[in-house]
Amino acid sequence: MSTVSSDSPKDAATYVVLVTGTFNPPHIGHVKIGDHAVKHLQACGHTVRKVIYSPVHDNYVVNKILHKNKVKSRVDAKGDGSSSSSSSSSLPMPSPDSLFFPMSERVRLLERMLKISDEEASSHAAPSTRVERSALDYEHKRPDLLQESRYWAERLPDGYLKTVPTAALVKAFSDEYTKGGNRVAVVFGADLLAYMTKWKNVGSLFRSCDLLIVGRQVAKVSFTSDPKDLLGNFKAIHVEYPIHLTFNETTVVANKKGTITRDDTKTSTLHILPPLPKVKEQSLEDKSSTKIRKAISDFFRTLGQCGYDPELVVELLGISKDWKSHLLRAKDSSKDWIPEPPSKL
Repeated sequence: MSTVSSDSPKDAATYVVLVTGTFNPPHIGHVKIGDHAVKHLQACGHTVRKVIYSPVHDNYVVNKILHKNKVKSRVDAKGDGSSSSSSSSSLPMPSPDSLFFPMSERVRLLERMLKISDEEASSHAAPSTRVERSALDYEHKRPDLLQESRYWAERLPDGYLKTVPTAALVKAFSDEYTKGGNRVAVVFGADLLAYMTKWKNVGSLFRSCDLLIVGRQVAKVSFTSDPKDLLGNFKAIHVEYPIHLTFNETTVVANKKGTITRDDTKTSTLHILPPLPKVKEQSLEDKSSTKIRKAISDFFRTLGQCGYDPELVVELLGISKDWKSHLLRAKDSSKDWIPEPPSKL
C-alpha cells in the first residue's frame, strides 16, 4: 500500500450517484448528502450526470417496525416500559416505532424536498454545476431483487417479508446505470462504515462502483469485523476528511488526507468525505427520521391531552390516510412473507 501525494484521483469520470436509505420519513440531511457527494466529485474533476434517491422497499420498513414493536412488547410485558395509552378511537395512537411512510409517500416527500432545494439553489448556483436529481421507487420496480434474509429470520422467527439486500441493489443499479460509460457512486454515512464488513457479499459489493462515505464529527471509526474483504474492493482510498479507521485497535487507515493506492488491478475508489456543512448555521448531523417520528407522536399525544383522539387530529389536519392501514396493507397483501403472516400485527 502506497500513499499518493496528489489530492484527488487522476482519472476523470462521469457519475450517476445513488443515495439509498430507509427515509422513513426523509429529511433535509438526506437531500444534502447527495449534494455533498456531487460537490466532492466535481471538485475532484469528475462530472455528475444525475443523483437518484432510492428508498428501501416497504418490506424492509415493515420488518423493522415489527421487530421494534416485538422488542418493546417484551419490555412492556416485564413492566419495564410504558405501554401505549388506550383510546376508543378506531385509529391507534402513533408511536415513533410504529409510524410507517410507504414508498409512494417517501418518494413524494423526497421529490418535494428536491424541488424546494432546487428553487433555493437556482439563484446562486452556476448552471454548469447543476445536476439532475430525482427520487425513484427502484426497489419496488425490481421485485426480482427480493430475497429471503437470514438477518430477519433470526429477528422475526414467526415470519418476515423478503427484502432487497444492499449487494443486490448495488449490482442491479450499477448494471443499469453504467451503460454509456458512466460510473456509479453509492453514498452512505460514516456511521454505517463500521458495520459494512458484515454485509452480504461484501467482498464484491463495490467492485463495479465507487463508495462515498460522508464523515461525522468523530475522530475514529472501529470496524466490527475484519475489513479485508470490504477494502479489497478498491483500487484506492481517497481521504478528504481524516478519520482514524481501526480494527481490534490496529490502524487500518491513518487519519491523514491524501490518496492511498491499494491495488491497480481494481477500478473502484473509496472516498472519505468531510461531514455535511451547516445549513443556516444549523448542524445536519442531529437530523434524523427517528426524531421526526417522535415529534409526530408527541404532537398527537399533546392534542390527545386536550381532548383530541387520533381521528379528530387527522380530521383537524385534513389527513386522509393513516399509518396503521399502510402497515397492515403492506404486510397482509404481500406475497413475500416467509412463512405465512400471523393474523395479528
